[in-house]
Amino acid sequence: MKTLAKVCIIAAAACILPAPGTAQTERRNFGSENSRREIIFPQVNGMNVYKTDLHTHTICSDGDITPALRVIEAWRDGLDAIAITDHIEYRRIERDMYRFMQPYIKEEYRGEKFAINTNVMTTPPDERGLLVDFNVSYDWARKKGDELGILVIRGVEITRKHLGDYNALFTKDNNAIFDLDAEKTIRNARAQGAFIIHNHPQFNAKNANKLTDFCTSLYEKGLIDGVEVGNSNCFYRWIIDHTLDNSYTPTSNTDVHGLTDFDYRSDSRDASIRYRNMTLIIAPSCDEESLHEALRAGRTIAYHDNMLIGKEDLLKALFTASVKFDVIGKSGKNKSVRITNNSSMPYTIRTGNNTIRIAPLGATVVKMAGDNGSASVTVENMWCGTERHPQITVELD
Repeated sequence: MKTLAKVCIIAAAACILPAPGTAQTERRNFGSENSRREIIFPQVNGMNVYKTDLHTHTICSDGDITPALRVIEAWRDGLDAIAITDHIEYRRIERDMYRFMQPYIKEEYRGEKFAINTNVMTTPPDERGLLVDFNVSYDWARKKGDELGILVIRGVEITRKHLGDYNALFTKDNNAIFDLDAEKTIRNARAQGAFIIHNHPQFNAKNANKLTDFCTSLYEKGLIDGVEVGNSNCFYRWIIDHTLDNSYTPTSNTDVHGLTDFDYRSDSRDASIRYRNMTLIIAPSCDEESLHEALRAGRTIAYHDNMLIGKEDLLKALFTASVKFDVIGKSGKNKSVRITNNSSMPYTIRTGNNTIRIAPLGATVVKMAGDNGSASVTVENMWCGTERHPQITVELD
């Protein structure tokens, strides 16, 4: 009996142990840049809805990852286009990288004195100017974007302490933008045809819900084209009326510096779907000319934490293209209605005293009272004003 037990143990071990010459490490591919999550929106007014992030940073300013990895993240997150908007006034890791590159730098250019002007946000530059190539991060990202089919937009962030932060998009040469004067810097970008966004308007807590005098002057001089109503984890609801009433283009962007997965990873206890901040651009095609034109025309919807912010007509058009109401039964004045959501966006609607949540790419059946064959629906996670949601008439014939 002991002999039989010994044989069984040896046989079991033979099943577990690898054969001679085989690797004893099992490798599993838990993820790669070939794994993409698609975010689906239907066409709006005969045009496509492109998912974009118009405010990101890399190691070329104060971000923690390379421009190429930033593009890979965007592709994996389901975006169609991304803007690389590294600071021109603030480059946090430049001095460390300068020391790392010392052996490759000509001797006459070595030394700490040549790694200069890395924080012009708070201190004025000296007469030597800014001695870096501000086009490198775009060129680096563009190469990876071409590989993955992601449009990369050239841009910069212009930042001066107490004056606010501004993104310039679709620039031509980032090396020709900086000036000692902040307004002149913005005008230099404008001279290249850049689209200027007022970033995170509540950034300075001392000026919460209030524009700085410098920022107000930029608006008055026609130097601002768009506004971030969403940035990172902040929703600037107070500025929606200012944005839409004055025909500025609403945007929502990550302003990401670290890994986007760190900022937007879903809590395992939270079953709701959330995406990274996005500016949805409604355009016929995903190329620079088309997206630039759409931004100029204000054809955007800002996405932030399952909320959509934009012009009322665009919000209504997106909702009606996404959500279908079909009567499947009647009982007196009440009707059984199947609501089908053909988009990746969850919606919360209110009709009468009922609040209904519609899952993305899902359907639900509810009772609705429809007078004269129609019902009024308020989309509560859409904002067309600081205190306003779009109201939509739904046909229930």
